[in-house]
Amino acid sequence: MDEWCAEEENDSQAIYVNLVKNKESYTAYDGKQIWDAIYKENCMLEKMEGINTNDTCTEETLLYQLVSGLHASINMHVSTNFMDFRLNTTYANHEMYLNSIGAHSERVKNLFFVYAVVLRALNRAEPILRSYEYQTKIDSE
Repeated sequence: MDEWCAEEENDSQAIYVNLVKNKESYTAYDGKQIWDAIYKENCMLEKMEGINTNDTCTEETLLYQLVSGLHASINMHVSTNFMDFRLNTTYANHEMYLNSIGAHSERVKNLFFVYAVVLRALNRAEPILRSYEYQTKIDSE
């Protein structure tokens, strides 16, 4: 276990990381080059840069909305659990949220879109997921 992981357990088959205790948070890593590569390699720079994209196909538009929604989701979690390294404290960074998501209606819309897609996928996969035996190590009541 290191400073980036609050809790983990090892067994012979896997490493268990408690995601409740290991929330997405600010690490001071920008990540801009990673997101630029994701958008560029999937031919979505025009959408990212606001160029007229009326000629794009539906699949391209949906892929952009999914990636943008995922990007917004990560930014939302990072701004919710913002780590201030100077003060050694975590807090909700409202300015970061507004700058990265809140002031951009299309990003909020894409966030809702990716949420709906994930819910639909889980709903469709429910019978298969219920057929597996697994343990979460979280007590259920």
